[in-house]
Amino acid sequence: MREQILRACFELFARQGIRRTGVEDLVAYAGVAKSTFYSYVPSKEEAALAYLKHLYRRWATALEMSVAARGEGPQSLLGVLDALDTLCGKDSDGGPHASLVRVLAEFGPNDPLGRASIELSTRLTGQIAGMAEAAGLSEPDEFARDYRLLLDGVLLSFTEGSTRAMNDAEALATSLIRHHLARKEVRA
Repeated sequence: MREQILRACFELFARQGIRRTGVEDLVAYAGVAKSTFYSYVPSKEEAALAYLKHLYRRWATALEMSVAARGEGPQSLLGVLDALDTLCGKDSDGGPHASLVRVLAEFGPNDPLGRASIELSTRLTGQIAGMAEAAGLSEPDEFARDYRLLLDGVLLSFTEGSTRAMNDAEALATSLIRHHLARKEVRA
């Protein structure tokens, strides 16, 4: 029952945002009584923290799978964009709302949910850095931070209804990958 309730919470949070979704909305969408809801999920905040962890797991898994699907080497890092499109693109179930960045924007860095978003986003950035290092790029931490800026810009573009965000992002990501490859060659 808890999983059913949390799935309903996750769907509404992704669609409406956490702040705009009231407990009454969650109870109605889950199709349970309020007492049942609270017996399995003590608070909306707990449901929201579970949602953030759910988003993180989805992102971490999608990154691994999408990068692996592109093969090996530096160009495999374009798979990060594939993960973004799968999770937040126009054909995804969550759209641009299914992002840790949105939660941070909703709550700010001083709120517990904002801090949790930052911490989980930092983990994802670390995952991208690890992939960049494995692909042989120079300064993988810097690369990952730059790539995250690009991803956040694409999310904003999705929100604005951009039809060319992914094409532009792929060109920029390719340039970023080449830049970090060239820097490694210069140092060698």
